Amino acid sequence: MAIYSGCRHRLIGSVVLLAMNFDVFAQIPGDQWATNGIVRAVARTDESLYVGGDFTQIGIKTGAFVVFDAAGTLLRPFLQVHGIVYAVVPDGAGGWYVGGAITDAAGVPRDGVLHVLADGSLDTAFAPVCDGTVYALALSGNMLYLGGDFGIAGGQARSSLAALDATSGDATPWNPGVDGVVRALLLAEDTVYVGGAFAEAGGAVRQNVAGIRIDTGQADGLDVPHDRTVYALAMGNGTLFCGGAFRQAGGLQRKNLSAIDTATGTLKDWSPNVSIGTTCYALALEGNMLVVAADDGFPDGVFRFNATTGVTLQNPLASQPVHSLRALATTSDAYYTGSIVGGLSAFGLESDLHTGWAGRVGGAVNAIAIADGLVAVGGDFRISDTQGRSGMAEFDAASGMPTDWRPSAQGTRCFVLDGDLLYAAGASVAAYRLSPEKELYWKNSSIGGGSVRAMALHEDQLFLGGTFKAVDQRARRGLASVSATTGWIGSFDPTAVLPEDHVLWVYALATTGCTVYAGGAFTALPELDRNYLAQFEIATSALTAWDPRANGPVRALSLVGESLFAGGDFSRLGGAARAHLGAIDVYTGVATDWDPGADGPVHALAAAGDTVYAGGSLRHSGRWREQA
Repeated sequence: MAIYSGCRHRLIGSVVLLAMNFDVFAQIPGDQWATNGIVRAVARTDESLYVGGDFTQIGIKTGAFVVFDAAGTLLRPFLQVHGIVYAVVPDGAGGWYVGGAITDAAGVPRDGVLHVLADGSLDTAFAPVCDGTVYALALSGNMLYLGGDFGIAGGQARSSLAALDATSGDATPWNPGVDGVVRALLLAEDTVYVGGAFAEAGGAVRQNVAGIRIDTGQADGLDVPHDRTVYALAMGNGTLFCGGAFRQAGGLQRKNLSAIDTATGTLKDWSPNVSIGTTCYALALEGNMLVVAADDGFPDGVFRFNATTGVTLQNPLASQPVHSLRALATTSDAYYTGSIVGGLSAFGLESDLHTGWAGRVGGAVNAIAIADGLVAVGGDFRISDTQGRSGMAEFDAASGMPTDWRPSAQGTRCFVLDGDLLYAAGASVAAYRLSPEKELYWKNSSIGGGSVRAMALHEDQLFLGGTFKAVDQRARRGLASVSATTGWIGSFDPTAVLPEDHVLWVYALATTGCTVYAGGAFTALPELDRNYLAQFEIATSALTAWDPRANGPVRALSLVGESLFAGGDFSRLGGAARAHLGAIDVYTGVATDWDPGADGPVHALAAAGDTVYAGGSLRHSGRWREQA
């Protein structure tokens, strides 16, 4: 077999490049910085750690529940609640009850609901078993009421509505039963008012809203059917306000807001003209003002109404729109909103001005509760005290703290570090000078039809691999080169022989003195007879005879001496059985004796000293020791 060996191969540079595709929150100790999305690339210098990926924010890793003080300062410790939080209520002693689709907190398993003590620690004595999601909480004395979508609560059979001992977490005998999902709870004297999506509650036919007696667990006389889900409840002066996605209440037209006289159990005439396309997710009553947080149907997400007349008051967010709201809490002079897209905001109750409150989280907010000057927030987020970073961030290597450098590089998938130059690629390709001051050296945004997934540097050429179809508006289908000093497209074009509609899908690159190795998801074509791994001449772009015949996608490459290490989804490589990880001779394409095996796909490789590090969807693998 003819083998290309026109020049000796050498290891280029001493850069450790690691491209990752995992949740950056996993396995990171508490009170460290993280991102709000996937990290796909990492590069390290003596002073800095650079990360790139699909993220828009960095922040402190906190979990899905946090507490801020009156100024918006994030309070420690962080309980690291894992899951999604939908409900929070104060416990009256400086702590909080938290409900949702929760799996654990502080590394301790918790099912749906937990208790945070005043010092921020987990109440280890309160550990009720709940087999579903808790959407609503209400506390009265030592009785904690739960609403949601579950069949067991406090270790007992309870259908979507339960009362637990607030100290032990054990279910009490109170067991009204609801045949659907409970989304809202409100306590008033001897009654628990319930909103949601159900047809029966407390042993009676009640459509989506009901009053349940605390003493008996039976439905009271309130019977005002709503034709769709009720998400929020508020009470004032004998009136129960309901917010949701309904169009009718009590057989009359009511557009997502209604008012019920609790004394008579009948619908009131109160009927503000809310857009029929709007879902109301949260309500708060402050004096005679009803504040409503809603989805995008409102012009700005929040409306205020006169609670007596239903007259619309001035929209407080007319000049500062906040959309897709899910959470709301008020004080005597301000209200706080939580959005599934925009995080947290606080505004003056009588104005349209932001209060300056500085609390920030990196994801959806579903619940806000206020007590003793503290603001507790729960939702679907993992980081808080966030700062904007578009796809790329720099951290001090010694302290772990972020620097102020904020390049715009959304979707960064790979780095190459060369002296004081950092190359970053994804939707575009750019070079940044790192000293004496950080600055953009050049940027090529003309990457068409896909993205760059891999780079390799050779002298004055930067080789690109990926899913793109064009560079600088010239056809380059998955494999190309640009000038390392200008970013302009180079002449290297192995894909010129391919049909016009075919892209190689290259995930990994490595270079030697005169050749480029490309690994990816491509398979043999008449014009390019190689499966998943190929070698090309740099000078001519020609395919060489070197053919290790991988039988599955190659996602990572690392060149060490005369061995090319490969990781991916294959089971054979270089003529031998190799499970996801192997090494092949750079001259013959034949597998070496190095065979650690891996129990899952390998997505990243990095060599340092006598060790090859592998990352991916794997739990077990071997280890390589270089033989002298």
